[in-house]
Amino acid sequence: MQFKPTLAAALLLAAALPALAQTVPLIPPDKPVAGVSQEEWSKRWWRWALSFDEDGSPVGDPDGSLCAEGQSGPVWFLAGTYETARTVRKCRVPAGKTLFFPLVNFIAVEPDD
Repeated sequence: MQFKPTLAAALLLAAALPALAQTVPLIPPDKPVAGVSQEEWSKRWWRWALSFDEDGSPVGDPDGSLCAEGQSGPVWFLAGTYETARTVRKCRVPAGKTLFFPLVNFIAVEPDD
């Protein structure tokens, strides 16, 4: 299995960040969130993203209807995509949640054979 969001998607997210920062504060990378380091939140994001079968995964979700799957606690994870195609999703996030998402990520797993 290979999980590889595109750089183009990351650039689209990065381009949206200045507008988002006007209304929602961005958290510095060295600041804990809910008493947990962002490094640990990254590990938790990976466990969340890889915990689903591909068909029921928020990462493979074409429209955002699966965005609430596996969510709990003070941090809400947003998913990347498995593909290189532009993906537009809508997701209702409960009030008071901190959003955590990767700008660019990649994982490659060597095949068993």
